[in-house]
Amino acid sequence: MSTRNDPSQRLSRLFQRSPIADLPTLEGVLGTASRTTVYRILLSLGYLTSFSHAGRFYTLKDVPTFDDDGLWRHGDVLFSKYGTLRETIVRLVERADAGHTHAELRARLHLRVQDTLRGLIDDRKLDRVSINRLYVYVSIDQAVAQAQVAKRQEIRAQAAGLSDLAVFEVLLEVIHGAGAWIAPKVVSQRLENRGINVNPEQVERVYQEHGIVKKGRHSPSR
Repeated sequence: MSTRNDPSQRLSRLFQRSPIADLPTLEGVLGTASRTTVYRILLSLGYLTSFSHAGRFYTLKDVPTFDDDGLWRHGDVLFSKYGTLRETIVRLVERADAGHTHAELRARLHLRVQDTLRGLIDDRKLDRVSINRLYVYVSIDQAVAQAQVAKRQEIRAQAAGLSDLAVFEVLLEVIHGAGAWIAPKVVSQRLENRGINVNPEQVERVYQEHGIVKKGRHSPSR
């Protein structure tokens, strides 16, 4: 017996053609306006909801190729193997050797996450410490948090070997590049050409301290 008209098969074929879809598209393929029916079929196949775009897009669990942080991007739509934005942030912070600042998380997730972070603090899912007037989000586990704070302070100490002027010149290169990430080696060479001695490792430390993260690290779409 042919399964061509089986609803599950129809959705499977849809996701083979297009890795993601919104609810109206799913309803159209299934020929129903019943959200209950759509979700029942999605559940039987195993699905994920985007953590960007207010959860408007869906994909099947076997479609994404997640990166090391458990993230996958199709166009400007973002998915996480951990499901929700809240859970994704918790996992990212827990796994970070030096915790994460809001700027680092925003750069990694391409979303404003201040309200989500506030909620996670209120719900005791994460903790927050102030290091030289910079808030760093850390694990709720005290031992892990202490190690993260120590690592963050180590990074600060390494960057402290530079004068304020040298740090300013590094940041100025980023500003001149419209805020885009520039390879530390390139920045170092540019500064050397202007008589400023800052090696690539020091540039990288300034980047770490100021939450300047290389973009485009998400795995490509399948």
